[in-house]
Amino acid sequence: MNNMLLERAEKWLGELGIKTQQAGSMLFVNRTDMVNAIGGSAESQYDEILGELKKALNSPRLFWTGKDDEWLWLESY
Repeated sequence: MNNMLLERAEKWLGELGIKTQQAGSMLFVNRTDMVNAIGGSAESQYDEILGELKKALNSPRLFWTGKDDEWLWLESY
């Protein structure tokens, strides 16, 4: 877990208007906000935004670990 990287991810996502919530060693990312930020199908948006986030933060160490009805769970190593 890399808390500093997750904090940077939280800031970057916030600039796109995507709600996040700290959850222990994870960052919860609002699924609806992600789709609304860019449009298109949900699953493709999740991967697209994760790819852009990795580029913006210059780190391949971010990954989705799960999801529920409202949130995707972002972690780093």
